Amino acid sequence: MRTFANECHRYWWTVLPAIPPDPATLDWWAPPDGRASRYRRLKRVWFDRTWFLSPRSVADRRHAFSSPRHGTHACIVLWENFALFHPSVFVPRILETARLAPTSPIVDACWSYEFQEPVNNKTADIVLHARAEDGRELVFPVEAKFSKSDRLKENVKKGLPDTNPSSYRDVKPLLDIPRRDLIYLVRESYAKTVYEKVGSEAPGYGVMTWPQLVDLQLELARAHLPEGAATVFRAVLGTIATKLEIEGISPVELSQETPEEIDWMALSEADWPSHVRCWLKGASCFLRAQSGELPERPPFKYLETEPSFREIDALPREMAQDPIEHQRDLWRLPPDSRAT
Repeated sequence: MRTFANECHRYWWTVLPAIPPDPATLDWWAPPDGRASRYRRLKRVWFDRTWFLSPRSVADRRHAFSSPRHGTHACIVLWENFALFHPSVFVPRILETARLAPTSPIVDACWSYEFQEPVNNKTADIVLHARAEDGRELVFPVEAKFSKSDRLKENVKKGLPDTNPSSYRDVKPLLDIPRRDLIYLVRESYAKTVYEKVGSEAPGYGVMTWPQLVDLQLELARAHLPEGAATVFRAVLGTIATKLEIEGISPVELSQETPEEIDWMALSEADWPSHVRCWLKGASCFLRAQSGELPERPPFKYLETEPSFREIDALPREMAQDPIEHQRDLWRLPPDSRAT
């Protein structure tokens, strides 16, 4: 039997708390309407062999999905927590935080990571598609800048620079959606520079900082999760903030509880919605993995046969992910779909 002890960070499911319970699961509010599953939006990133960060000669080289110094990891480990909350509560707060105009009440949303438009190969870190109760739609790509060396590209040989919001917002795959706004997700110390380079009066964009993203999720957890689950959520965000060394955040202020002080047995017996209980299983595995420990078995059965990053790296070319996968609009809501 395959064992997982001491294999932390060699598997995609050890590096984030929001793990889908199976490959077919949709977001809990979503009807079975043909939209992409949670698993597929994550697999597009972790199964990509081109995202290893060292030469092939390096043994057990790190993948961007699992590297705490890489913006891709930072985006996914935090953003995927929105799967806990209904779009009617988290989408308006994202728009408000980024200083974008409000909408009619939101009833549905779907997103994906690392979406590449096919003309200029411009890749958005996140694309979120939302629908309001009056049928109006909006889409906002997110361009993230995480490390101090990661800055908006101004001198490009092809297409528009990052400092022009149209370079992400007005690409062909998004043009059928009337409202399109770009969000720059950046370090706290870089936000002023973004406004200066893009122009404070330029239309169709907003700015959100990493600390604001964390604060927003903490606010949602306090308002919409049971008290015990909110306690775990604070501990998880504190651990993430420590691991990522997010500028402007004190991990100690996020949570007074350590993972060892959490009563996991009591939480496992709580009568909470299934999506909350599934998140708690993933959170328990995530917190243990950060201290170099894993359970004998993963939190969900299907994970027992998921490949390690080492195995992904060794796949023959014909079994590797097709590069066209990044051009598939996994973020798109099916027409006229209505969430519950």
